[in-house]
Amino acid sequence: MKIKKVITSTLLLTSLIITAVPAYASNVPSVKSQDDIRIQGNQMEMTVVKYYTREEARSGFPNSIEYAENGWYGTLYIDLKTWEQQPDGRYRVEYKGTVYLGL
Repeated sequence: MKIKKVITSTLLLTSLIITAVPAYASNVPSVKSQDDIRIQGNQMEMTVVKYYTREEARSGFPNSIEYAENGWYGTLYIDLKTWEQQPDGRYRVEYKGTVYLGL
């Protein structure tokens, strides 16, 4: 009889822990390394890479770009530390910022 109580108590405790874990895990922001994205609630940090030709670079890179994809929107700003010229002559420029989930 005592073994039954121990087994029942162990199963009950395990089921309580299993049901509580998702509640704690949902507060952790998820990260998609693929696009350098961090999601938290209705906003996320976004990095977008754009390539410009030599002709486009002569007139200067835009300081910001508007992002609007898959229900997310926001303004991304140029990261001047990350632009670089590619071997093919194009310029690689990163834009970073916070985007928000539209309703």
